[in-house]
Amino acid sequence: MGIHSASLPRRVWHVAIGLVVSLGLVAGACPLDHTNLYDAATPLELAISGPSTAVLLLDTLNFTATVDPRWTGGSPQWTSSSPAVLSLYTAGRYVTRSNGEADVIVAVGPHQARYHVLVNAPPQVPVRLVINPCRGPRNPSLFSVGESVTLCATYYDSRGLTVPGGVTPAYTSSDTSVVTIFADAATAARNGVAWVHGSAGGFVDSIEVTVHQAPRFITLRAATDGLPGGGGSVLILHTVYDARGTPVEGAIFSWSTDNPGVINVDSTGLVTAPGWGKATITARVDSISAVMHLATTGGTPPAIQSLYAAYLVSQQMVLVTADVIDAQGDAQNYVVLMSDQVTYRDWNGFLQHGTALQPADRLLQHVTRLYSGVYLVTGDESANETQASIEADTASHSQAPSLVAVTSFRIGADSLRVDFTAQDNELDAVEVWLVGLVDGNDVHPAPLFVRFALAPTATAQFSGSVGLRSNAVINQLGVVLRDATGAFSPVVAVPPVVQ
Repeated sequence: MGIHSASLPRRVWHVAIGLVVSLGLVAGACPLDHTNLYDAATPLELAISGPSTAVLLLDTLNFTATVDPRWTGGSPQWTSSSPAVLSLYTAGRYVTRSNGEADVIVAVGPHQARYHVLVNAPPQVPVRLVINPCRGPRNPSLFSVGESVTLCATYYDSRGLTVPGGVTPAYTSSDTSVVTIFADAATAARNGVAWVHGSAGGFVDSIEVTVHQAPRFITLRAATDGLPGGGGSVLILHTVYDARGTPVEGAIFSWSTDNPGVINVDSTGLVTAPGWGKATITARVDSISAVMHLATTGGTPPAIQSLYAAYLVSQQMVLVTADVIDAQGDAQNYVVLMSDQVTYRDWNGFLQHGTALQPADRLLQHVTRLYSGVYLVTGDESANETQASIEADTASHSQAPSLVAVTSFRIGADSLRVDFTAQDNELDAVEVWLVGLVDGNDVHPAPLFVRFALAPTATAQFSGSVGLRSNAVINQLGVVLRDATGAFSPVVAVPPVVQ
């Protein structure tokens, strides 16, 4: 609720007026406080005091600002009209930099004052010459031939101050085979150490320049074509370069091979091949390296024997078996081709190195029609190839072995075992195949195609067990029997039971 003057009693008004008079708040009762009533547009007193001349460079001059007491807008702000002559160090403190004239400037709000200073030091007399790289450490290192460093020279007086005006010395090198000089640049010519001397005005200064080529990349090249297996050799020509592409003097190479005993390399880069196969040769200098991939040449190709192929028509499968003889132990892969005159399908597999006799087997699915033939092509790491072909057996073999019962087990994390009972009236069963099936249509990759030999049996019905090590996730294990005539039983597949 507001208080209006008309509603106040006369006595209250008398008391209020008395209080105002007693506090000096009535005009004329006391001087005005101009600090709180200061208008920024009103002139106010601002002055600077301090030295007006200086006769030394890098001398410190102190100045004081006198500010009108009515000003309460903050501390004075100091600047210099010519920092090259007189530079501000801290508030009110300046440093003389060169001869000349400058104004010390102080400002408070919109108000400013200037104070003129003359710097008139005696002329500087050089007493020393110093040369340095324009950038980087005083005694630089150059890491590639052709790399340069630009030199800068400075005169100093007796107080250690820089003498203005610049200087252009004459530069020389103590060893021009290491460092050459052109104008004000020192350039690396080869590894070593040289002193660069600069002279001017009767003064001399020197810096040490080190040239140490840093390896950046390596090139490798065989001196001759081919690396004959069984004792052949080839020299690898090798060079390491710095960042500008100049060969590095005195570089020490280290060598290694990832297939020792088959392809070796010595400390000179000479590669020898006592065996047959492939290898990656690595050359290293300090922290950089380069590799060369080599394979032996010559020798004899792998031989294919006992090639069989049969259509399991009822299950839309083709079963291909073969034995590959590779006396040199460098067999690499094989390709099974299902082909007719127009189209073909192929499946790739890998053979084991160092094994003279090994199977190249494949169980192929999704074969919905009969092709004209089955072709097996196998090769080694010496680029030799052998191929063989056979017509797939499509006849029904009433006397082929059959499987009476099959049980498969998962034993631990990495083992599989299959127990089976078979019926073979002709007593000529020779093989049992164990095949890992991932699902109903696909076949798991090798090594889950495993062929086992069966010992001759004297009874038409017999039992056996086969197994392998594998940690693959397998939905079903398939079992197939083959007899001496090449006839195959139907595939029986069962899921593994954890034992």
